[in-house]
Amino acid sequence: MSKKILLTLACTLAVIAALIIAGRQRLAAQGPGTTTLVFGFVTSQLGLDTQIVITNASATPFGNNPTIGTCGINYFGTNTQGATPGIQTTSSVPAGGQISFTLSRGGSGVSAAPAFQGYIVAACNFPLAQGVAAISDQGGSKFLSYLQATVLPAF
Repeated sequence: MSKKILLTLACTLAVIAALIIAGRQRLAAQGPGTTTLVFGFVTSQLGLDTQIVITNASATPFGNNPTIGTCGINYFGTNTQGATPGIQTTSSVPAGGQISFTLSRGGSGVSAAPAFQGYIVAACNFPLAQGVAAISDQGGSKFLSYLQATVLPAF
């Protein structure tokens, strides 16, 4: 094998190992009955929109207790059309289920937050929550970025 192939293989294995370790750290960081997610950048300004998806992964084949719950959505940033929204509570998320909302239109019990830009903290009252944010144009036809939520350690 050439040195280039061996170097590529070594780098690939290092990345896979880092992802496995990060995944284990994420699970260890969650409290026994809650999960706090940070969506580090969201926007509904300048013709862009962000879709948030939160998954309740408390239903697993590993013998844990599937739990239904909600998330408190907290906004930190600026709104060019008024005040930054206050805390909002999502609709119930069943174990193994998901909720989804966009900043421009809302959804899943969350009101719209047009012209907002900043970050969101989702305080979920169930374990093993996961989240992603997708930024696209307002019509949703041009995908721009995908961001995985950061799981905050239990305080």
